[in-house]
Amino acid sequence: MLAFILCFSAPSYGDCDISLRWDDDPPYFMVQEGKLVGIDADLVREAIGRLNCGLSFQKMPWARALRELRDGHVDMLSGAYRTPEREEYAHYSDVVGLVSPNILFIRRSDESRFELNGLRQLLESGFRLGAQIHVSYSEEYSALIQNPDYDKNIEYLSRREPLWLMLARDRVDGVVASELTGL
Repeated sequence: MLAFILCFSAPSYGDCDISLRWDDDPPYFMVQEGKLVGIDADLVREAIGRLNCGLSFQKMPWARALRELRDGHVDMLSGAYRTPEREEYAHYSDVVGLVSPNILFIRRSDESRFELNGLRQLLESGFRLGAQIHVSYSEEYSALIQNPDYDKNIEYLSRREPLWLMLARDRVDGVVASELTGL
C-alpha cells in the first residue's frame, strides 16, 4: 500500500531547486553588505520561497547566461527581451512585472552634436554606441545589428559597467540600457 501511495502521490514542490542568473545591474541585482539584493533578486526570492523551492544565484555575463539557459544549465533569467530566437528554447512569463524601457544615455555635453531621431540615423552619422553582447534592446536594434555596415559603430562588451566608464571617457557616444539601470 505504501509503494502505491508513493508512486501516485503528487510531486512536492519542496523538492525543486531553481538556479537564477544574475550580474551586477543595479537596481535589479547588487551586493550590499555581502548579500545579493535588488528588485529582481527580492522578487525571485519571494516567488520561489512561496513554491517552497530552493534557489541558487549564478553570477555570469549575459551572453553566457543565454547559452546556459539554452543548454539547460541555468533555469531562469530576468529581464530578457522576447525574441523569436529565444522563444525556441525559453518560456516567457505571461505576467510581466516592472518594465523599465531601454533608452539611450549620452553625455549632456553631446546633446546638440547628434540628431536623436532614431538609432539608424545615429549610427549612420558616426555615433559610437556601447552595447552588451547578445542583448536585444528593441526590435529596431535587433534589425540594425544584422547589417554589418553598423558594426564599426558599435562597441560590444560582456558587461554594462565598463560601458559607463567608456561613456565617461569619451570612448563611446552613448549606451543603451534600462532606464532604471541608467539612472
